[in-house]
Amino acid sequence: MVTAKALLNLDNIRHIHFIGVGGIGMSGLAQMMMEEGVSASGSDLKASPLTERLEGLGLQFHLGHSASNIERADLVVYTTAVRDDNPELLRAQDLGIPMMSRAQFLGELMARYPGSVGVAGTHGKTTTTAMVSFILQAAGLDPTVLIGADYSTIGGNAKRGEGQYFVAEACEYKEAFLEFRPFVGIILNVDNDHLDYFKDFDNVVEAYRRFAARVQPDGYLVVNADDPGAVRAAQGVEAEVITYGIHQPGNWTATDLEVGEEGLPKYMVLKDSQVFASVELGIPGEHNVSNSLAAIAAASCFGVGPEDARGALQRFSNTERRFELKGSYNGARIYDDYAHHPAEIRATLKAARQQQPGRLVVVFQPHLFSRTRDLMQGFADSLRLADRVYVADIYGAREANTGEVSSEDLVAAINNGSDAGTTKALYVGSLGKVVTTLQGDVGPGDLVLTMGAGDVDQVADNLVILAK
Repeated sequence: MVTAKALLNLDNIRHIHFIGVGGIGMSGLAQMMMEEGVSASGSDLKASPLTERLEGLGLQFHLGHSASNIERADLVVYTTAVRDDNPELLRAQDLGIPMMSRAQFLGELMARYPGSVGVAGTHGKTTTTAMVSFILQAAGLDPTVLIGADYSTIGGNAKRGEGQYFVAEACEYKEAFLEFRPFVGIILNVDNDHLDYFKDFDNVVEAYRRFAARVQPDGYLVVNADDPGAVRAAQGVEAEVITYGIHQPGNWTATDLEVGEEGLPKYMVLKDSQVFASVELGIPGEHNVSNSLAAIAAASCFGVGPEDARGALQRFSNTERRFELKGSYNGARIYDDYAHHPAEIRATLKAARQQQPGRLVVVFQPHLFSRTRDLMQGFADSLRLADRVYVADIYGAREANTGEVSSEDLVAAINNGSDAGTTKALYVGSLGKVVTTLQGDVGPGDLVLTMGAGDVDQVADNLVILAK
């Protein structure tokens, strides 16, 4: 195994300021630094449970952005969402305080660990990162972990381990993952997304190809053989390529796949055509069988054997907002999921169908105007897998509403492809109205699934509260 050279000398850094500390990724970095004994402050436009948790750990939190917030800092770390005219960035420039983007900072942290793992892919990064870390932990390797969601097993979204291993999501947006040099890189899939930045699919593939080229030459690139874009991105890399797949042959494959009780998959894992382990996965869905193969392949690069991998996957529970059971309302089971891309919606609804003999009701909050516009037909086709779809207003996030696309357009696209005489989708609007509508609709035997990357999880939470 290659020995990583530590590029970031924390000995000279007494205080770090994080701009946008309320983000899921930034909050984890702040937590790690405080656990290393580094003083930290952070700012964001609003307080949240994440910022409250950090304050409990010792973070000095500033509500809003002000030049005075960074006066103590030896280093400023900022998110990609921060504008160039941010007063804290401008003050740091005036004072000559070193500044790094979140991705640059994470890349330098990972470089301190010889066993770094970067998990890339349009879909499944969070679940697979959690799987890899859980398997390594089961094997006694005590990894440091940074996950894009809260994970109950580690008590949050970050954990500082004592081992030589660091497992983190490698985000493709604005090519942030090109700041990493992992010893093990994983490409789960490559799909059309973030087209506001990449413009077309070929550009997406090229970004992943550049990520693949950054895997250390004596390391490993784990690639999904079932995904043509991932296979394209892996061509010509120096690292050893390890493939996995369910439908296409690979170094790691899953065979004899069947759905057991409660919709949970059972399958045989083969390594180079030889039996490695019999697995009963603790979460549903064929897409998670695929994710588990990636996790096993990555862990095997560090010598993890079948018993540790099998046992960990059987005990594995998903992260927050990944087909998360929230409770019940009026006899209906209420789940929440982060899916915000047609492929993710399709995979999650197929998994839900395996658990649900009754009616499947989906509440979908589109995320970003550009994504809704660019992937409209894909969203419509995927959402038709539900029996009933309530569509909320688009969650614009970083984008302004130009009036070019609306949730009503998506409802029309869903209904246009539905059986004649049926109205499968209904535009509802606000999340409050969604809750009221569901109260009069759902009942015993229904499975209600809220979906989206915005704040649609409030609907699930409110229904559960109303049931008490």
